[in-house]
Amino acid sequence: NWNKIGGAGGAALELRTASLELHGVITMNGEAGDAASSYVGPGGGAGGSVLLRIDESYSGSGSISANGGNGGTATYKGGGGGGGRISIQCGASGQLGAAVPSMTAFGGEGWQDTADGKWGGGACGSAGTVYRNCPKNGTDWQDYLLLDNNNCKATQPTYIVEKGLVTLDITTVEMNRFAEFAVNPEGIPLTSHTSTSV
Repeated sequence: NWNKIGGAGGAALELRTASLELHGVITMNGEAGDAASSYVGPGGGAGGSVLLRIDESYSGSGSISANGGNGGTATYKGGGGGGGRISIQCGASGQLGAAVPSMTAFGGEGWQDTADGKWGGGACGSAGTVYRNCPKNGTDWQDYLLLDNNNCKATQPTYIVEKGLVTLDITTVEMNRFAEFAVNPEGIPLTSHTSTSV
């Protein structure tokens, strides 16, 4: 089963529009790894990215996802793909409707001792990020970063890496269900930084 392959990563979408009313789905998920009959399954693909720039109004009952793919099944499940990135950015006059689409960027499932009854294979993928910045619409939409890993334990935090970035200035960071978060300036060893977990 050495010819099995990992899942492909999700695609990327960038859209700028005056208004968006979404009742369908935008799916940029990574694919699951191939199934294998023995040893460790291949890894899942990383989630993709969605960037929406909304000038006036944003609403709808649909959903947006950039989840990592699950690890391939085998004696030991492969590692899950990392969650992707979702960013909703409104203009100065941007307004939200009574309902807005749900958004998820979970890491893909890997082995978990509670679920699989044994250790081995690869861990869950790290959480992705959901960023919301529609300043006229309450504190949970003002420069707000959400990380949620859907109760899936990863071995690494979600790193925010940007060249020259030493201090990350975000008004609110919310971490749920085993999400972890760390800032790592480019070129500086990861061991010199800390992460925060919830």
